[in-house]
Amino acid sequence: MRRYNRIVKALLPTSARVTRAAGLALLATVALGVAAASGATPTAPTAPTGATGATGATGATGPTGATGATGPGGQTAPHGGGSPASLPVTPVLAPGAPPVTLTSYAQQVARWATTTLPGEAIRSAPSTRARTVARLHLLTSDGLPEVYQLLELYTDTHGTQWVKIAVPMRPNGVTGWVPEDDLGPFHIVHALIRVNLALKQITLYHDGKVVFRASVGIGKPSTPTPTGDFWVREKFPVDPPVPLYGPYAIGTSDYSNVETDWPGGGVVGIHGTDEPYFVPGDPSHGCIRLRNNEITRLYPLVQIGTPIEIF
Repeated sequence: MRRYNRIVKALLPTSARVTRAAGLALLATVALGVAAASGATPTAPTAPTGATGATGATGATGPTGATGATGPGGQTAPHGGGSPASLPVTPVLAPGAPPVTLTSYAQQVARWATTTLPGEAIRSAPSTRARTVARLHLLTSDGLPEVYQLLELYTDTHGTQWVKIAVPMRPNGVTGWVPEDDLGPFHIVHALIRVNLALKQITLYHDGKVVFRASVGIGKPSTPTPTGDFWVREKFPVDPPVPLYGPYAIGTSDYSNVETDWPGGGVVGIHGTDEPYFVPGDPSHGCIRLRNNEITRLYPLVQIGTPIEIF
């Protein structure tokens, strides 16, 4: 009940017109979005639609259980050992014990969560006295639950469990610490997307096995696709249709280093195209384009929270 009241209190100040009931409805929406994104069976009413697409499409339908990613998203990993794959989804550490790794691109395992307390501080170190580097937010610019990648877990000497998270914002690569209580349930993904810019190729791995590979269009020299480690924040059908983006879009945590006035502030998306003759090639403003038949194949295979290597 204490956490329930804390969550509702955090939601109420976000708008002068938000009521207690509206705060509960917002929580239900977020919980449903998380369940749908991980492929779980929703326990709340049908997910809301009408979110704006990260690539500029308006009215895109939010992710549903039917389009939730296949694979092990959200399942509990076996206990024992110290590697990310062998830890439980939400480990509990002894106070003062060394931090443990929650996400490893090399091992193709990642953990992620949404937030239950928008506006809470993300700090430079696991301490309430550390400086604030950013603040948690509930939704993406498209109105879907924001996804934070979980990097490390640490319990301080007072017994507070802290999580180091990767923050989806410009500049790319921002990280910080939040109390575990500020996040929702932990989810786990055993997958990896690799985008090879030199080969103009995208590859999806599940449990270490290649399950998808295709040619892509990438950013042109003046608006290159930024390299680094990122993750899947959202996915949705492009509805109503926008031919430029094809039938489906996958939103990433990657932000363009050049373009800032795109919808969503320059988020790099993985989506279809109405110019298939430029794939493979470098025609885009930074997004990763696939032929429409290829994005249609890829879309149902991709899980929310999947790590992405662009190199």
